[in-house]
Amino acid sequence: PKGYYRLKMIDLDGTYTYSETITVITNCAPSAIKIFPNPVTSVVHIQGIEAGDQVKIMDALGQIVTSAVSPGNIATLDLTPYAPGVYSVLISHGAAMLKAGQVVKQ
Repeated sequence: PKGYYRLKMIDLDGTYTYSETITVITNCAPSAIKIFPNPVTSVVHIQGIEAGDQVKIMDALGQIVTSAVSPGNIATLDLTPYAPGVYSVLISHGAAMLKAGQVVKQ
């Protein structure tokens, strides 16, 4: 995909200028990782990952409430004991972050 970027530089007096626009082309494929069901009442599934991927569910304070290492291309985590709210889902493969998403617990 192709993206266009430029910076808006603001001085202390409130005046601003824009940098030159640059084109950035990435070779990233769209993520095939799916988080479902969303919203969830009990068990959430993360599909499209590999065995050994780390899945972490974090609360609004950034604390890990549960985590798992995927046994295959899908991981299942039980959110039953946790309060309703919005949780962050972080998926990593070694040192590489694969996806960050959210799941709503009802």
